[in-house]
Amino acid sequence: MKFSIIELNSGIFINDGKGSFKFKKLTSLAQLAPGYGIIAQDFDGDNIADLLLAQNFHWPQVETGRMSGSMSLLLKGNGDASFDAVWPHESGIIVPDDAKSACMTDFNGDSFPDIVISSNDGPVRGFSMTNNKNIKNCVVSLQGKDNNTQGIGARIIATYDDGLKVTKEIKAGSGYLSQSTAKVFFSINSRKIINLEVNWPNGESTNHPIEEEKKDLTLKQP
Repeated sequence: MKFSIIELNSGIFINDGKGSFKFKKLTSLAQLAPGYGIIAQDFDGDNIADLLLAQNFHWPQVETGRMSGSMSLLLKGNGDASFDAVWPHESGIIVPDDAKSACMTDFNGDSFPDIVISSNDGPVRGFSMTNNKNIKNCVVSLQGKDNNTQGIGARIIATYDDGLKVTKEIKAGSGYLSQSTAKVFFSINSRKIINLEVNWPNGESTNHPIEEEKKDLTLKQP
């Protein structure tokens, strides 16, 4: 048996909902260096997932040479599986090192997703999202049972007052040797969340009507 490399671009796999996936390469600026850490999150409050890539590779085999053409990269999602690169001077994400792991958290408690990027033989950098009065988030945490108190593997579906539905999952592990917070961030800019449905890892499903707007919510498994 022989294996061959047929694709060297960084890209995404698009699920067609029928059990098949289609590969689509990312924009050319994302190809300047290998990507290790990756975060999919709505950073600008439009309910469309954006991507954050931690990039560069300083220690390949000698004959290949250092791959360090990137500063790490924020990609703005357009809602059609395409992404536009946001230049470092606009995003504020500037990591010239051998960046490896990237994870998301809220280290200052303002309900905005913050970024932590570590580098091989280099510093750990934290990036706090600038407060923007036009962006509001609802932060949702799960309280599971037994040995899964954070509800890892659960799927949360937010239904908005205009009928929009946004789905997010609680994951363990995110990119290269990293794990983001178990909290999820839903944008509530111009829409109001009226219900949160939780599909728990054990197969149970619960609905949680939202009667008033809150900044932080904790949903418990019955």
